[in-house]
Amino acid sequence: MAENAAGSGSSLARRLLEHRDALFAYVLSLVRNWQTAEELFQEVSLVVLQKGQQGEAVEQFLPWSREVARRMVLDHWKKSARSRVVLGEAALDAVDRAFEERDREAAGVDLVASLRRCLEKLPEHLRRIVDLRYSESLSLDEIARRLARTAGAVQVALSRIRMKLHDCTRRAGGEASPA
Repeated sequence: MAENAAGSGSSLARRLLEHRDALFAYVLSLVRNWQTAEELFQEVSLVVLQKGQQGEAVEQFLPWSREVARRMVLDHWKKSARSRVVLGEAALDAVDRAFEERDREAAGVDLVASLRRCLEKLPEHLRRIVDLRYSESLSLDEIARRLARTAGAVQVALSRIRMKLHDCTRRAGGEASPA
């Protein structure tokens, strides 16, 4: 899903609900205690909602909210009776990288699903051109021969198809260009 700027409280609240499970999983992975994770997640939620009410603009919600959570976990460890940090900075960084990788993989899956839906919306004759080029790996000249067109016409058609798919996936929430 595309992470557009979100500044209003209702937008951050919506994103918090949308990404609740991922953010909670992050907190739980750091504290490894369900009850503590729930308490910290509630505190993180309050901070996110307060920032939203203050009109703070957030480009990428998950990395931003994970940083809020990370700071709250570190603060929790400092205040806890154990008075020691359970994970070192390197371990925290490793957890962050793992969650960032999962976010990238999820975005890729979303983009592929969006691309498939967009391909289904194309007229049959345009899907045929896409299939010949990308499924059968044919050259522009070979596609032109099969469709009784010029190679230039096929190239222009493919360019327009890519633009249509790009626009369609962006509207559907995909971030990157599919073509």
